[in-house]
Amino acid sequence: MRSITQIQQGQEVIVAKIVELTGLPSRWNGNIIIRTDSNFRGEPLFAGAKDWTCDIWLHASILHIAQCYSTGIHEGFHSVSVGLEPDAYDRWKGYEEGVVEQCTRLFREKILEDFRLARPFDRRVSYDFYIEPLERLRAWTRIQNVFFYQRLLSIPVAEREKSVVEWIIQTNPHLSLSSLPKEIEETLRTLKEPIP
Repeated sequence: MRSITQIQQGQEVIVAKIVELTGLPSRWNGNIIIRTDSNFRGEPLFAGAKDWTCDIWLHASILHIAQCYSTGIHEGFHSVSVGLEPDAYDRWKGYEEGVVEQCTRLFREKILEDFRLARPFDRRVSYDFYIEPLERLRAWTRIQNVFFYQRLLSIPVAEREKSVVEWIIQTNPHLSLSSLPKEIEETLRTLKEPIP
């Protein structure tokens, strides 16, 4: 198992690469906290989290596997996400978790290219219920996936839905804010629903 020093050093490299890729500053305070929070069956409550003091939490159960790196990337993307505050997160959770998780999937290979890790990496399934509606909306915008998610990451969380709707209308001039198809309206609602 890696030591806390090795985990810390690995996270520093990950966050530096995220900052380089996105051009966004990180709010990560440099702390890694190892947690053991479990439910009544003894299952981990999370793989990782970034708390509001900008500590990154990693669950002790993933420290010995490659998933630890992927989780570190996800939490690293939270650290650069613009306008991430508790109220915005609670109200627009899908626009935060979906965007961060899709960035994790899109950039993981590049971020970890210098790490000596066995491939293929673990298949990520976290937040599919937010990524799927984001992908439906992205199809309406016709914006390439890397650009779409990087752009959203740089927009304050509370303004992401408005931006996506504007992009859809720009790409589909026959639409207006008052004449969005029902499919788009339902998809927008899905991104504001709590995690199933």
